[in-house]
Amino acid sequence: APSSSSSSSSLEHTLQQRKQNAIRSALETEKLRISRLEEAEQSMTSVEELKKALKRERQHSVRLASDLAALRVENVQGQAEAEIHEEGRINALMRR
Repeated sequence: APSSSSSSSSLEHTLQQRKQNAIRSALETEKLRISRLEEAEQSMTSVEELKKALKRERQHSVRLASDLAALRVENVQGQAEAEIHEEGRINALMRR
């Protein structure tokens, strides 16, 4: 069982690293996107151009909010499934 515990800990560490790398990558991508948008906005001279840019950003924000909501639902569902699995495993062990 000790090796199971250490391999579990190693897996958790690996998953945490992947999560941190994914977050870092997403933030870098978003910073680059914002920088490019800011450069493009410098040459915008009309109110209409700025309104279009604002509309695109609002659409982007809606997509992000939608994605976040979907991920939260999936996370809750995954947690519930994990708890059901763990309860079943414990019940099976107790029957032995």
